[in-house]
Amino acid sequence: MTKNIRLIGVAVPFPFGRAGADCTIEWRDGERIPGIEGTVYAVASYLPENAAHSKELLVLGGLFTVPGAADVRNLATWDGEDWTSLGPFNDRVSALAVYHGRLIVGGRCFFEI
Repeated sequence: MTKNIRLIGVAVPFPFGRAGADCTIEWRDGERIPGIEGTVYAVASYLPENAAHSKELLVLGGLFTVPGAADVRNLATWDGEDWTSLGPFNDRVSALAVYHGRLIVGGRCFFEI
């Protein structure tokens, strides 16, 4: 048995120039994460399995410090009130993921024990 399949394309003209002329491109600052000095490259929401609390944490990775928070640099959690270090990492963290309840960190980083 042979089946014939026909593809039919439809071209619809669209005035791209006119639509672009009505738009103004501008940067709008939003709410910033308090206390960060540097660049954040990755963000993840994470609830540690053995957490004493039931609050999800915001995990940030990048090339940054948090003034006033000892040893918080490049990888940290924010619980809505306080910063907590997950390092200290000495180089850039560029990727974060949560897989089967575990936090996966990627980038050009190493930490001191």
